[in-house]
Amino acid sequence: MAMRTGYRPPPPPNPAYMVPQQVQQVQQVQQVPQVQQVQQVQQVQQVQPVQPVQPVQQMQYQMPPMYQRGGYGVHQQMAAPVSAPDPVYNVWRWNLEEQMAVIRNYVLDNYNYVFIDCKFPGIVARPIGSFKSTSEYHYQTLRSNVDILQVIQIGLTFANDYGNMPGGHTTWQFNFRFSATQDMCSADGVELLRQSGVDFVKHETEGIDPFVFAELLISSGLVLNDKINWVAFHSGYDLGYLISVLLNREVPVEESGFLRVVRKYFPNVYDVKYICKCLGLAGKGSLAETAEEFSIRLPPTVMGLGTGGLNQAGPDSLLTNGIFFALKHRQGDEGMGHFKDRLFGLGDEEEDKMSRTPSSANVFQFGKMGAV
Repeated sequence: MAMRTGYRPPPPPNPAYMVPQQVQQVQQVQQVPQVQQVQQVQQVQQVQPVQPVQPVQQMQYQMPPMYQRGGYGVHQQMAAPVSAPDPVYNVWRWNLEEQMAVIRNYVLDNYNYVFIDCKFPGIVARPIGSFKSTSEYHYQTLRSNVDILQVIQIGLTFANDYGNMPGGHTTWQFNFRFSATQDMCSADGVELLRQSGVDFVKHETEGIDPFVFAELLISSGLVLNDKINWVAFHSGYDLGYLISVLLNREVPVEESGFLRVVRKYFPNVYDVKYICKCLGLAGKGSLAETAEEFSIRLPPTVMGLGTGGLNQAGPDSLLTNGIFFALKHRQGDEGMGHFKDRLFGLGDEEEDKMSRTPSSANVFQFGKMGAV
């Protein structure tokens, strides 16, 4: 039967027109939901006692687990099971775009520290003449070699503020096109890299075109980004070769011009060797000697089993990461801030002046060169 338009349900029974037995039944029905609600509230109070308010704790920097064993000055080695993958991933011409996409789409969203190390074919030229400071002499030596030599490897290791690194591969080693018989090089420098496991035949046939790399690097968000922190050990040559690749031209003639370009492309730079020098911690040693001073060791998969060990760009950038976070654990964020944008051997106004005369910036002496 269809409900009539305007139909309303009948009102509840009026106790005034009911016999006492009916009134009692209605009251009992109305009391049941109320009694059940009271019982439920009592049960909730019994099951869920009031918890005391916990004080809010501020997050503090902690050393990554791989560096926590024993603290500073005690042998520390990155743990790596026998079946663990090599943390250093080799990148060649055929997988460059794929791996740059991984870095661009995943790594940069989670890791804002980039540790860089470059391998190049030695030192073949030194400037001759008078220089205004030792800093200028160091820069002109850098410029004279960066302008005429080719980078062989660039290693990039990634971490966040607390030293945590990507799972699996933590480091990307970019291997560039290079001919040990055709390109200018130092014979001793090339031989040292060969002994470290660098495959120059593969570099010649499968190496990355540096200008394709530059295009992908600029579009990746790694450079020209004030949220990214770049860290190197003795950073002048590392940044010099990277700037040479990015600009596709010679680096600036004057040191001041070079430092302006560094600040533009790398707004936040830390030089581990400069920090160690200021703190009196192995400031004059090599990367390997400084790592030994801090008792930092690489995992066995890097030490000769996979990538070839030390003196390749990938493992050395990973080692730089370990030293930096040991320093950060020691100094804290505020203490490390004092060392930002200071490069070892460059731009130091406190350097002893060597001469007030203009420098002979374009006269160079070439050392031993040739293929091996």
